[in-house]
Amino acid sequence: MLTALAAFMGLAIGAAVATALLMLRSGSRVHVAQREAETIRREAQIEARELAVKLRAEIENEVQGRRAEAERIEEQVTAAEHELERRRTEIDRREQGLADREVHVRQLQEELKAAKDQALTELERVGGLTVAEAKHHLLERSEDLIRHELARSVRQQEEEARTEARRRHARVAGQGAAPQGDRGAGPP
Repeated sequence: MLTALAAFMGLAIGAAVATALLMLRSGSRVHVAQREAETIRREAQIEARELAVKLRAEIENEVQGRRAEAERIEEQVTAAEHELERRRTEIDRREQGLADREVHVRQLQEELKAAKDQALTELERVGGLTVAEAKHHLLERSEDLIRHELARSVRQQEEEARTEARRRHARVAGQGAAPQGDRGAGPP
């Protein structure tokens, strides 16, 4: 029985030692596994930080590029607005010149009508004059008619100028609404 007890004790001690050794080994493995996991976690964090920095730099570059493009487009729009304002001012100046000419032409027409009426009255009175006096009055009447014809010609030219100004104004206004690339595509 002693042998059995010794065998049992040996077996128990062996089992305890084996268990302890297994626990030490498994504890060591767990510890190694924990260190490896910690190392992998740290490497993953470093890679994630590097990726975040890289993505942030790419995004900042893209944002900066878009800002530069937006500024360039804004400058183009501003330049186009200034050009349109300059053209509008030029058209307004030309229209004012045409309006001034029109007023002058009306004055000339009124003067011409008054001169014509006066000439007709004078001709009625002249009917009893000498040949030299009649020639003199006839020359005055001819001069009045020539002035009238010149005034009519001036009115016609001014009307043509107004028509041309309106056509150009419409073309300029049409170009202002066209996209940037279509500026030179219209009729001259």
